[in-house]
Amino acid sequence: QTSEGKGVDYIFVDHPSFHRPGGLYYNQQLGVEYADNLYRFALFCLAAIEAPCCVAPGGAPFGEKVMFLANDWQTALLPVYLTHKMRPIGRFVNARCMFIVHNFGYQGIYPLN
Repeated sequence: QTSEGKGVDYIFVDHPSFHRPGGLYYNQQLGVEYADNLYRFALFCLAAIEAPCCVAPGGAPFGEKVMFLANDWQTALLPVYLTHKMRPIGRFVNARCMFIVHNFGYQGIYPLN
């Protein structure tokens, strides 16, 4: 139960590069991961960190005093962007981030090419 005006809002981010016919993370028929996974999930993290100031589900943007929930390697860059991209320029200074790992078998290690 929540108090008036409090609760949890969910924001879903969509982009054409997120759609893959063979599966979200890898092509299940070929058994290979997509070569652009690093790009796709970095883009997702950037969109997620900008969403509280751009999206207004209740009629007004959330602002920068928010809590981010980063789940697994796909969102692992979000706390990095928060600390090293946003806070040095004075953004999201009071925001918090929780990072959750539920499967250590998939670490999202990719070359930087």
